Amino acid sequence: PEDNPKIKEFCQLNYQVSFPLFAKLEINGPGAAPLFTFLKEHFPFQGFDQSHPLGVKLDEILSAQDGDYARGNDIKWNFTKFLVDRQGTVVVRFEPTGDMNELERQILALL
Repeated sequence: PEDNPKIKEFCQLNYQVSFPLFAKLEINGPGAAPLFTFLKEHFPFQGFDQSHPLGVKLDEILSAQDGDYARGNDIKWNFTKFLVDRQGTVVVRFEPTGDMNELERQILALL
């Protein structure tokens, strides 16, 4: 809910972030930034990993808000990541329940 300067300050103080940050923007809905519209169109939502403890909890939280939340390609929760290759192809979408070792493996394969 904070503005960009407060978000930057929070990240610097709590996580020692020194790299440039994106400005706060919309990621879903009609006002979504074109980048996120592109990413979501090219790699749709495929659900949360239910074997991950967070997967069950996210499903529970989001289902309570919208029983049909899994339909559509919106970004459902913070920390969704998209891996894009050098040609701009969206290679994979990792939900917050994704295996970060697998993400690392895929990044290394693209380097």
